[in-house]
Amino acid sequence: MAHVRRRRLPSGKVRWQARTSTGSRETRSQVARDFERKGDAETWARDQGALIEQKGVTGGRASVAAFVERWLAFLRQRGELQTKTVAEYDSHLRRLLAIIGRTRLDQLTAFHLDETYSRLLERGGVHGGPLSPRTVLHCHRIIHTALARAVRWRLIPTNPASEAEAPSPGRSPARAPSAAELQAYLEVAEKTRWWPLILLCTVSGLRRGELCALRWGDIDFEARTLTVAQTAWEANGEYGIKAKAKTAASLRTLALPDFMIEELVSHRVRQAELRLACGKYYRGDLDLIFAQAGGELYPPSELTRQVSAIARASGLPRDCAPLHTLRHAHASAMLAEGVALKVAASRLGHSTVRITADLYQHTTRELDKAAAQAAERAVLPLIRRTRTEHEK
Repeated sequence: MAHVRRRRLPSGKVRWQARTSTGSRETRSQVARDFERKGDAETWARDQGALIEQKGVTGGRASVAAFVERWLAFLRQRGELQTKTVAEYDSHLRRLLAIIGRTRLDQLTAFHLDETYSRLLERGGVHGGPLSPRTVLHCHRIIHTALARAVRWRLIPTNPASEAEAPSPGRSPARAPSAAELQAYLEVAEKTRWWPLILLCTVSGLRRGELCALRWGDIDFEARTLTVAQTAWEANGEYGIKAKAKTAASLRTLALPDFMIEELVSHRVRQAELRLACGKYYRGDLDLIFAQAGGELYPPSELTRQVSAIARASGLPRDCAPLHTLRHAHASAMLAEGVALKVAASRLGHSTVRITADLYQHTTRELDKAAAQAAERAVLPLIRRTRTEHEK
């Protein structure tokens, strides 16, 4: 461990002390150095901390639970992942730690992990019920990533998760609403204040976090485009805006239909009236399109709760997520209209075409069947004509 503290010398001068400690509680040793500037002390402490990690001073003698806590703290400190992502890692790892948390890191084997996965599949869910193969697979991927870091830190020689075998549930096709279900949903939504958001989600396929964080500055009314530049997150009761989209592919610009631009213009006028009523208390600095009454960011979960009431009132089935199903509807509509898979993937913010193809394989299968039928209509008459001529 390494940290920095401010201290005053007997002479009255202020110094910044960087201190590192290694070893267990019984064999702990410490090294300290004083610096005139805080930045120099922090740099030294950071370098010493990295050196400790590389050398694996504490080794793999610590428990798996202790290492996981250390790894999660490392992720939070780096700040490269969204807060929500780290919280999800924490939540999934708790399932594993309930079984292997006390095992020493350097004694963890693929057998331990295989056995853990089996137990989770049997009784790792709610109230001791089975846990889905997909969730167990996600747990496996996270612990594999964590243990890969342990190898890099030289706490263990190899990654036991590389030899472990997690279930392979396959990718479930996305559930898009039927034409009748979508029509009923939109008819109910049009009579509510959430109509602009639901309509935009339907014609753009934006994710929930992208909708929450969308700003007026992201709309080019002349070019009729929308740019996704940031996203909202929520974890452990906290929420905020991350000034970076989910992935590099998520940073994208989408064309919007004319009727959507008109709806946004009307929505902006209504919002301007509300801003005048709130006066200086309105959070205009956030510039959010879909904001709370005072211009504040909506918690993503609250947005879902609000829209859920509309979805259920329209009779939308429970297996259709209130907002995400509109994203699926947009994707299915694009593919059904013959939009190229690469274009659809780019519009949805998918990092690869394969993700789009896997998620909407049911739609692409229908398109493939239609292509075969088109080939039949084009070729079969030629074959029949050739056979007729031969018969003559």
